Amino acid sequence: MKRHQYVENAWTTCLSWVEKEAAAQQGEEAARGVQVGRFVFLTTFNLLGNLMLSRDLLDPEAEDTGEFFGAVLKLMQWSGHANMSDFFPWLRRLDPQGLRRKMDRDLGKALEIASRFVKERVDEDKKFVSDNKEKEKNKKDFLDVLLEFQGNGKDEPSKISAKNINIFILEIFLAGSGTTSSTVEWAMTELLCNPESLNNGQS
Repeated sequence: MKRHQYVENAWTTCLSWVEKEAAAQQGEEAARGVQVGRFVFLTTFNLLGNLMLSRDLLDPEAEDTGEFFGAVLKLMQWSGHANMSDFFPWLRRLDPQGLRRKMDRDLGKALEIASRFVKERVDEDKKFVSDNKEKEKNKKDFLDVLLEFQGNGKDEPSKISAKNINIFILEIFLAGSGTTSSTVEWAMTELLCNPESLNNGQS
């Protein structure tokens, strides 16, 4: 499947999630409203999972939304908290809100899961080599690019270490999920407030 098809399929899936949620609320006396932002966030996360790792990372109907998703979500939550230590530096060592402890815990968990993804791919590539097979060029994802990177060894490393690949993956998920979903949510809000622009976009 080509990369642009991943994008199309991801947003089609998102739309079906929203429609399913709206249909489920039709019989309720007091509808809660559809949290579009949540579905956009899930879709963005899944989209990044497909583009980087060639896998879906979660389903909104699943009770367990995925270890990696949970850890990344917690990291975003802790980093957005107001930290008393920023206002009173002498409290930094005490960590009164436990934010540093929580960040260390969930960061370690997220990096551990990311390392599993990398190890699985390395093992998969070794199996391809042992079976004398080659990956199709159009099936390579971002993780493949990172693993196959070959630098000059002077002003750049000859290879990217496994630790740096794990950090790279985590940073892209952290940076890409929240900002993209927020942008899409605000764009949809603006379109709903401007019916003329919405009609132009739909036509």
